[in-house]
Amino acid sequence: MLQAGKGTKKMFADRWGISTRTVENMLREGLPHIAIGNKCVRLDLIEADEWLTRRHATIRFGAKV
Repeated sequence: MLQAGKGTKKMFADRWGISTRTVENMLREGLPHIAIGNKCVRLDLIEADEWLTRRHATIRFGAKV
């Protein structure tokens, strides 16, 4: 059973509409995670969302911030 706010690669991929392979690439780029053994990875979904937002933020010129 997962703790509240924790998720799998699949859950994170579905949340953002990306593939699990993309999530695996992000893990290599520094996406915060907890590795449990060789194959089991858990993500703090809020922390991972913040990382992704910071990493791939778009600046729109002329938009009010």
